[in-house]
Amino acid sequence: MSQLNPREKQLLTALFGAIFLAANLFLLLYLKKTRQSLNAELSDLAAQSTVADAWLAEGKLWQERRNWLEKVQPRFPSAEDAQTALQQRLQDAASALGLEVSKQLIDPVESEAFYRQAAIRLQITGEMEKVVRWLVELQQPAKFQSVTDFSLRSGKEAPTVICDLRVALWYVLGTGN
Repeated sequence: MSQLNPREKQLLTALFGAIFLAANLFLLLYLKKTRQSLNAELSDLAAQSTVADAWLAEGKLWQERRNWLEKVQPRFPSAEDAQTALQQRLQDAASALGLEVSKQLIDPVESEAFYRQAAIRLQITGEMEKVVRWLVELQQPAKFQSVTDFSLRSGKEAPTVICDLRVALWYVLGTGN
């Protein structure tokens, strides 16, 4: 192989220099992109850490709430027992106030990881004041029941109203209460 003349050496040096600069440029862009993604990930982790610290700080409060739920929340051996108890409770309260239960429909039980929900759809007819008293009686947190759907319209006579509603009861499976 023949020796390179000075002009060829300069061109070869310029070529290697250009390749070196291009490689460094691509490496620099790659490192910049990697750094940005790592900074974003670091920000996400810092936010997660802050949230975790907040949860840990409230751990005692949430444990107290869990203990309260385990102690107070109604327990039924089966979904059917919960539905029957809710249905009987609603009928008894309505008849005690002289309200007429004209329709009843038992909704399917909803099951989640930490609770179950039994629900009944009703149509109640009666005087407005009695219907309101009955609704107030239903909305008691200690009973773990709530009106989740509600519609009210006038009946045929002035003080009479027709109330369509859905009442849900939250409970756990088990014995007790």
